[in-house]
Amino acid sequence: MRDVLNAAAASDLSNFSGNIFGGTALPPIEDYNYWKPDAVGSYNGTVGAVYPNPFDFRRAGVLQPFRTNQSLFLEDGSYWKISQITFAYNFNRNLIKRLSMSSARLAFTAANVYTFSKYSGPDPELVSALGRDNSNGYPNARTYSMSLNVQF
Repeated sequence: MRDVLNAAAASDLSNFSGNIFGGTALPPIEDYNYWKPDAVGSYNGTVGAVYPNPFDFRRAGVLQPFRTNQSLFLEDGSYWKISQITFAYNFNRNLIKRLSMSSARLAFTAANVYTFSKYSGPDPELVSALGRDNSNGYPNARTYSMSLNVQF
């Protein structure tokens, strides 16, 4: 088990507390459980919120609530990963003998297939030695390859 500081969530939420007209892309805010005012304008109706209100512009400059060096963004970063799967088929020698081949093999490989984790960031594998998410918001790429090995 290891803990991870979710720098991707801190970066996403800090984009909302700054100048939202500065040209940065804003992530979907619905993905985060943040404090929201209730119908009368107070914050009593958001019991169980995880993050502070990213739209509280009056205090954001002074408090800097979305720094990555705090336990607010600390999450369980343990994971189990299906890293690579390969399917291969060796053709029947009697079939390929007619084409003057001694053997033929077709293979399909998928890498970074699936990661099982409770971590809400992009990828719990992309973490620095200090436990900080250094993925810059992007998970490891899933790749596919196909190969054909023929011997004459």
